[in-house]
Amino acid sequence: MWTLFAAVFYLLIAIPAVPDFNNTLSDFLLIITYWLGPWGIILIEEHFIFRRGQYNVEDWNTPQKLPVGWAALVSMAFGLLGVYLGAAQVLFVGPIANLFNPPYGMDIGFELGLVFAGIAYFFLRRVELALSGR
Repeated sequence: MWTLFAAVFYLLIAIPAVPDFNNTLSDFLLIITYWLGPWGIILIEEHFIFRRGQYNVEDWNTPQKLPVGWAALVSMAFGLLGVYLGAAQVLFVGPIANLFNPPYGMDIGFELGLVFAGIAYFFLRRVELALSGR
């Protein structure tokens, strides 16, 4: 059933995008890239800084031993705020991006997303560990 809904949804997006497919695909891929920056830095910090590459596989089946996750969610929101401030697209130019090359802007959304999410997660994860112990 979900497959049918997804296919209809994709079809409703694809039909209007056909005349300008190249630009639509490019815009879509940029949106994915904007999202991957903050998400990736959160995963990298968790792996290298907080877990140091050590995972207990049995803990994944015990919810009481898994992280609460609010640090990652809040950090992702900070990262997306950075993306908003630094994005420079056809339909939208963020305020920081607009400072460098008005009126088109310089697209630094990915970089700002990395920095905002990385700094936020570094501190918020420490708070989460102190409060929850996991």
